[in-house]
Amino acid sequence: MIDLWFGTKQNFQWTPGPSSGVQRRNVTAAEAGTLQSGGGFASRAYGQHSEFDFSFRWREAHGAAGLDVFQEYATGLWNDFTTVVDGFNPNDLIYFLDPMNVEQNLFAPHFAAPTLSLSGDWPSIGTYVSDAATAANSYRQPPRTVTFSVTHASATLPSETRRKMVIPIPPGYTLRWGWSGASTGTGVVRSEAHNRSTGAIVASNAAALSATASTRLNQSINGDTYDYATIGIARTSSAASTVAITSMLAVLHPNAESPALTGSHARGMGVTGCVFSGDAIPEEYVLVDENDSRHIKGLSFGLIEIGAYLWD
Repeated sequence: MIDLWFGTKQNFQWTPGPSSGVQRRNVTAAEAGTLQSGGGFASRAYGQHSEFDFSFRWREAHGAAGLDVFQEYATGLWNDFTTVVDGFNPNDLIYFLDPMNVEQNLFAPHFAAPTLSLSGDWPSIGTYVSDAATAANSYRQPPRTVTFSVTHASATLPSETRRKMVIPIPPGYTLRWGWSGASTGTGVVRSEAHNRSTGAIVASNAAALSATASTRLNQSINGDTYDYATIGIARTSSAASTVAITSMLAVLHPNAESPALTGSHARGMGVTGCVFSGDAIPEEYVLVDENDSRHIKGLSFGLIEIGAYLWD
C-alpha cells in the first residue's frame, strides 16, 4: 500500500502518499527536574495520544489525485454539518491507514488491551465493573482482563465517540478482527460495517475467543463492499449483561491473501480519529523549460488524535 486511504465518514478515498513517510509522535504528559538536594524527580502519565506530520513534494497540483484533496478536508468540504455540537461534529474526525500498521493491530492501544485503562490515564472503552488476572497462556495476552457493564440500548453501539473504534477499509482489502474474553447475559462485541454510497449498515456480533487458545481473528469485512467498520461493546437484548475483554486484534490484508488467524497478542497501533492541528500549508512552483511547463506544489500539515478523549 503506497498511497493513503484517507478521509472522514462522509468520504474516504485514495490520496497521494507522503514524500518520505509520516512522522508519528506518541505524546504524553511528563515532567522531570532536579531537587534542591541534588536528587531527581519525574512524573509521567501512561495515557498517550498520537500526533502526525505529513510532508509532500513535487506533485501535480490539481484534482483528486493531487495535493489539493487534503485542502478539501482541511477547509471542511467533507464535514457533516447536520449535527454540530459546540462547534464540532465527531463525524468530522479524520481517519487514515498507516501502511506500517495495517498488518500489526489497527485497534488503538486501550482497545487492544483494556487493561491500560486501569492506570487511570488511558480512557475506558466501557463502564468499568471489575478486573481479574488473565488466565495463564502462551500468547502474550495482557495481564489483566477488564469487565464492563452494558447498559445502552440493545443491538446498538455506545453513543460516545470515545467508546467506539472506527477502522477504514480500502477497496481490495479485507479487515479481519476478533476479541478474546467472555460475556454474561447477552453481552457481545459488535461491528457495524458501513457502505456510504448506499447508506447500508450491516451489523455482526463477534463470538468471544479464548485468551488461552491461539485463534485471534474470527470476523471479516470486505472493503469492496464497505468503507469502514465501527466496533464497540453491545448487547443483543435488554437483559443485564457484561463483557470481559482481555485483548482485541484487527488487521488488513489484500483480498487475495489468506492471513494466519492464530498467534500472539499485538500492541494496538491504531488511532481513534484526528483533526488538523494547524493549516495545510502549500508550496507552489512553476517549472519552465523549452519543452514543458508544469504547475506543481508541495504541501505540509499536521494531524492530532482527539477521538479517544471526546466526551460527547
